Amino acid sequence: MVNLIVNDPQPFITWLKKKINIDKIQGEDQAQAYGFMRDDRIVGAFVFSEYTGHDVHMHCASIDPRIFQRRYFKQMFDYCFEMLNVQRVSAMCNESNGRSKKLIEGVGFQQEGRLRRYFGNEDALVYGLLKEDMRMI
Repeated sequence: MVNLIVNDPQPFITWLKKKINIDKIQGEDQAQAYGFMRDDRIVGAFVFSEYTGHDVHMHCASIDPRIFQRRYFKQMFDYCFEMLNVQRVSAMCNESNGRSKKLIEGVGFQQEGRLRRYFGNEDALVYGLLKEDMRMI
């Protein structure tokens, strides 16, 4: 059984950074995380950072595809659009990560740009989601 944890963001932020191979999440000292545990192990996390009042950046990673269920996405986007009351959610992924691109675009994110060599030798694709563009929720 997968359990959702919301009251201790730092272990999930640390885990996510290792999983997606980045050193720092901008604004991570004020970031919120939703973590997923199974058998006392982290199996996934959504991290929200760089909140501006109008936008928040969403990062996610998982070793268990069950965290990408509709009910969990609904909770994540309710947090963004209802609790934070943002106009948009931003996300990015490695250009070569086909599974992430499919997931991001499947929820309704629109590709808005590219950051060349953002991940070392690989470009990042930049996405944005407006509440009215959400699908599958």
